[in-house]
Amino acid sequence: MACTPSIKTQSAHQEKMRTISAGNVSHVGNGSAIKAGIKSYLSAGPRGSGDRHITSTINGKQKVHNLKEKKAAAATEIKIDDLSEIKFHRLQKIFKQANDSGLKGLSIEEFKKAIVNTVGPNFTEDQLETLFMRVDSNCDGAVDWEEYVTFILLEYEKNLMVETIRDRPFPNDFREIYSRHRDAIVKIAFYPTVRKSSSNRLKTDYSNGKYVTLSKEGVLSVWTLDMVHLKTYNTVYNRDRATLPWFTDMVVMYNVNMVAVASTDRDILIYDLQSKRFLLRYYLVGLESCVTSMDYWANPCDFNRAVLIFGDTAGSVYIIRFENSLRGGPFGQPSEKKTVKQVSFPDVLRGLHVGVKVVKMSNVHDDWVGKVQYIPESDAFLSSSQSPKSSLYYGDLSGKRGSVYFLVNRGILCFDYSYMLNVIVTGGIDYAVRVWNPYVNNRAIGIFKNHNKPINHVMIIETRGQVISIDKGRSLRVFDIRDQTCLQHISGRIIKLNQLPVSAVFFNPAMKAIILASNTIIMLEKPEEDQYMAEVVSHNKPLVGALYNKNFKTLVSACQESVVSVWDINTGCKIMKFVNAHTRIERGVEVPVEITSLIFDASGRRLLTGARDGTVKIWNFNNGFCLQTLTLPDKSDVTGIVCTRLRIYVTGWGKAVHVYLDGGPEELRKTWKVQHKDDILSIAYITPNMIVTGSYDGNIILWSHDNGHIYCRFNPFEDVKPIMGQRHINDGNRSNTPSPDGRRERKTQDAEEEITSMWELAKLATNKKKNKPGLGLLLEHNDNTHDKTNEEITCKHPLLKALDKENISSLPGHAARKCTREVYDKVCRRYDSAIEKILYLETRPTHEKDTAILLTTGTEGWVRAWSIHHEGGLLGQFNASHRPGQSVHAMATDNKNNFLFTGDTQGYVEIWDIKDYCIHKQMTLAEKREHIENLMKKFTFFRMEMYEKQHKRITTAKILRHIFTNHPPPETSNPNITLRYPRLLNAYRAHILSINSIDFINERELMVTASSDCSIRLWTIGGQYIGTFGVPWAPLPQEVTPQYFFKNVPKDVKRAGSAKTLKVLNGGKTPLWQVAFNLLRERGVTWLKKQFDHLKTKEEKEELSQVSKLESKDIIQTSNILGKSYKKKVRHRLPPELPKLIKMSGTVSILYMN
Repeated sequence: MACTPSIKTQSAHQEKMRTISAGNVSHVGNGSAIKAGIKSYLSAGPRGSGDRHITSTINGKQKVHNLKEKKAAAATEIKIDDLSEIKFHRLQKIFKQANDSGLKGLSIEEFKKAIVNTVGPNFTEDQLETLFMRVDSNCDGAVDWEEYVTFILLEYEKNLMVETIRDRPFPNDFREIYSRHRDAIVKIAFYPTVRKSSSNRLKTDYSNGKYVTLSKEGVLSVWTLDMVHLKTYNTVYNRDRATLPWFTDMVVMYNVNMVAVASTDRDILIYDLQSKRFLLRYYLVGLESCVTSMDYWANPCDFNRAVLIFGDTAGSVYIIRFENSLRGGPFGQPSEKKTVKQVSFPDVLRGLHVGVKVVKMSNVHDDWVGKVQYIPESDAFLSSSQSPKSSLYYGDLSGKRGSVYFLVNRGILCFDYSYMLNVIVTGGIDYAVRVWNPYVNNRAIGIFKNHNKPINHVMIIETRGQVISIDKGRSLRVFDIRDQTCLQHISGRIIKLNQLPVSAVFFNPAMKAIILASNTIIMLEKPEEDQYMAEVVSHNKPLVGALYNKNFKTLVSACQESVVSVWDINTGCKIMKFVNAHTRIERGVEVPVEITSLIFDASGRRLLTGARDGTVKIWNFNNGFCLQTLTLPDKSDVTGIVCTRLRIYVTGWGKAVHVYLDGGPEELRKTWKVQHKDDILSIAYITPNMIVTGSYDGNIILWSHDNGHIYCRFNPFEDVKPIMGQRHINDGNRSNTPSPDGRRERKTQDAEEEITSMWELAKLATNKKKNKPGLGLLLEHNDNTHDKTNEEITCKHPLLKALDKENISSLPGHAARKCTREVYDKVCRRYDSAIEKILYLETRPTHEKDTAILLTTGTEGWVRAWSIHHEGGLLGQFNASHRPGQSVHAMATDNKNNFLFTGDTQGYVEIWDIKDYCIHKQMTLAEKREHIENLMKKFTFFRMEMYEKQHKRITTAKILRHIFTNHPPPETSNPNITLRYPRLLNAYRAHILSINSIDFINERELMVTASSDCSIRLWTIGGQYIGTFGVPWAPLPQEVTPQYFFKNVPKDVKRAGSAKTLKVLNGGKTPLWQVAFNLLRERGVTWLKKQFDHLKTKEEKEELSQVSKLESKDIIQTSNILGKSYKKKVRHRLPPELPKLIKMSGTVSILYMN
């Protein structure tokens, strides 16, 4: 049965739906929600179109435009009244005709035709099919009018929700800073620290420097990066005057450590910031008009070359070029008796100063110049004024392009230019923020009309593609240039500033801080994340899982904070999220409940989540709408959910399997007879008619999905063969130990009685004298190992350390830490036998005794392959953890079941080749050779292992003996036969904490990992790191090659990863530190061989004797003055220095020379 959207929804929403379905569109269809929802969705288009781009070239410059922006621009040309009245009614008429014909809705073909006829033919077939699946929330293959209007309303609500929970660029809280300024601050400038780079190029560091502020009365203050006051100076040159001038602007001449200030006296004062007394160096007089704005630039390759540009009240712009700034100063050295040099600007215009050239552009504007900015990349400048006839002027100094005007009716008060984004942003008296293409001056490409007062400050954040605008009401807004949306609004009521307009502003991109000032100063800064956390987090709490949806090409994730997020797989951007997915009431307060499980339904259109309070919710994850809520009768933790076409199977800590009818009420729930003796931890569906569950005690039960009848049971601690029917389910203490010829032998369990304390276990470990079989395969391949009795074989288990100190002291030897094989198996069966994950290999034939179709994993890291044939059972087992004792919680495979992906609790990802693992049909020799060649091309780790030729098979008995002697598989699992390892194709550390989920994207061969470190990461199948969801990356191509994101490594993995992990993530190339380490080791071994003869071979001794003769000649000290016959006298001989040795693993000693 299908699930309708009206199940368990609020009565108000139901009433609204009834009103819409009845045809009363005049009350709802013309409402703001319907209009905004339709407009927002039709403007953006169906999801998935964001990865398509159109490339255009303008005047030799290539620009990339998002197709979504093209559609949004086209949609804005349609009037909203026409959209809601004409097209919306036309679409409603089509749905009504289908309803009158007795149809339950429009089919997918009819729906696509209706959208094309009403909205327009701007959508592709894939986009229309995706839209149909999103609207068809009950997955019945038809869309009715109620579903369509519900989808539009929920799209509108989703946009509001995304806007509410969106990360803000700046915090709303600010920090007030005390200053000594008494009048309005006219300029905030940054004085960066200048350093020389490795390429002998002077580099400005914006993360290390000082801030400089200048107020109207001439007070200049110097601040640290944290806005801690350092010094205050007075820039008034002649203080004996009756009236003092006002200062209009300031620039920092960082290449010569000076600062230039302009005043209403029509002069420019240049002070030395490096001197202790803040000396005046140059006094530029004789200007024709008062300077209103200045800008300064210094060549980063040659600090001798600099440009000072300023505009005045007459509308003229002057460009002063300095060629010898470091050689005596910008205007040369003053006389010997004077510290200040007075410079006449008319003399500068006539070229009387060496190394100084001036370009005058008269009457550029017919009003005061509000702002000037120099563009070094194109040797041009921008200047603005409030005149509508000359609002913004682009002046080309190179003569290549020519000068143009950008006109606005009421003039421009402020602007900013970005060469990286190639845009100009302006603000004016008409309350609008305009975005211009520098090559198109007739109209703006974007307009933001969110302010209600004149805009006097705009700034571009190039790294984020955002614009900061501030109006005269102190209201601050942050806009996204690409999406043309307002990301944040800080009201002017929050920004006090003594009720005065913002007179100066500065944004530091390196520190991510913005400083606002009037006669007081405030600072808004975003706190940095802890450097020991992950590079970036996708959620605030540890992840439960992350699943890829192939229908909508999105990734859905959930965390323990009861937050579900939807991500774009192409860019890593968050599409939406809905919080408090599961809640409960505590003391009258609604608190979130931890999500424990999530899965898609059989069609992939809905999401099911299970929580710790025993509730299961069905979601339309495209808009965050809850379709249905189910509750377990015992309200136990939900540990597993499986969806078939008509039923939903839910398991939990209640040891029972509950069956719900999809879309039906809870009263139709069926609960199967309890067969597990412990909590059920995992569940899977085997097509076409079986359900398999795994519990904490290691039992794996195969059920009939219709009536709950048991087919068989598996348990590696009892038998390798399937236990048919209900036999032994209630007697879990029996064991069927396989005999050497493979037949099962029934044994009594008198010696395996219940042990109630760890003290008895340890005591039993010391008293066992009975011989047991050896480890078989692990000992057969050791030629130097003699046959051992089981009395000599001891196993370690971490739980043995939990003994009381008094009991430990009474035990002989190390019995508290070691035990016999029999006791070890008992401990593992009780505490380390949980089945955490069950994986069904659907492409393999089901009923073949030599073919495994089930893979199970859990604690201790053992992966076991099972055949459900009545003569099948356990066919193979191997340990997939990076270290013994670690658990494997995540497991996935590709659609062809060729690869197995595992993730353990230490954050390691391992990829195994299971194409010919435990399967009856084996590859031929030629097929194997071709298969291995393809694997070597795809996997860097496998290529490195084959190249190094350390062992023929990657996991041999010699390598595994020291690992599994203390951590062996259970003896009842017959490891002599079942211990089989597939090829290990890849292994690296992907996270620093446990991996809780792995999913594989088959069509693009990408892998998604979700971890307890709150991050979701995307990898190629070869091990190249693409990115972490939450930090957008460049749009992915359809086929991601290993070179696409080469040498991109997460910061936390770079700190904690091993050498082999870093080598895999770097595409097989050894990092530089590893090269240095190998070089140091080689030199150390060479010096050791020179000092110790037993380390040398015969060939090395002969070569070393010849080298020592040559070195003895070179050691003789001679003099360049007295000639080669000079020899230094030796009065006494010093004892030889002993080498400094450091022992390292592998009995390799390294000599570190002083």
